[in-house]
Amino acid sequence: MLNTFSELVTEGDRRAYSDDGVVLIKQAVNPEDLEGLRAAVDAELNERARKQFSFGKDESTFRGSQDMWRTDATFNRVCTQSDLARMSAELMDSKKINMFFDHLFVKDPGSSYVTSWHNDVPYWPVKGEKIISLWLALDDVTLESGALIFCLGSHKWNFAFQPRTFAYTEDGNTPEQELKAGLEGTNYPVETRAFPMNAGDVLAFDAMAIHCAGPNTVKDRKRRGYAVRYTGDHVSYDPRPGVHKMMLEPSLVPGGPIDSQRYPVIYRRGGE
Repeated sequence: MLNTFSELVTEGDRRAYSDDGVVLIKQAVNPEDLEGLRAAVDAELNERARKQFSFGKDESTFRGSQDMWRTDATFNRVCTQSDLARMSAELMDSKKINMFFDHLFVKDPGSSYVTSWHNDVPYWPVKGEKIISLWLALDDVTLESGALIFCLGSHKWNFAFQPRTFAYTEDGNTPEQELKAGLEGTNYPVETRAFPMNAGDVLAFDAMAIHCAGPNTVKDRKRRGYAVRYTGDHVSYDPRPGVHKMMLEPSLVPGGPIDSQRYPVIYRRGGE
């Protein structure tokens, strides 16, 4: 299990999440769970990930998978039985937490793939203010190996920042140039921060926070990131055009809650 909740989230963490849209929580995953997740990720890569997605110019550049929690006991336990859901409820000040989905992102050694600036909600069939991602570092992550970079406070802008494509490109633009181009014509206060991480750290961020990640130029280490996505109070189903079709759920009513077998409520504050 993860460390006890009281050791993880402070008032400063809650304030950073509210103000910046992102907060780094150090050593939130204990060594036993970290090793279990690494083994589960490697098995997923060997068995399924190449069939899931590969955005790089070849299969080993940037690859991953989704919804592993539905079929694998290790991923399921971490997503639904650890303190991650409780942590999310406290950070978002939410009375309940729904399990949305989990996501694996692997940049292999020497990967030149750059993850474009984007925020997540525009790709997902949900609407609401309380949608969070917890990005677990399974390896040490430095700027050289592809640390996530955030535009602080951008979750408050209600601005859908979507890249032209996530496919591999070699256009030569720097992250600063891409961000400037994407925000052309706006007056938002731009402040960016990179978040190097140690294995076992968790980066919690609002799903409307604009972020990107650089290449993994390190030659001897993968960058394995495992993201768990949760929703909180007053999040509704919104199957609008352009969202990922694999996330659509025909049993849900547009504008209604997402509570369902597919997106179950897994935590209620106070045991309600």
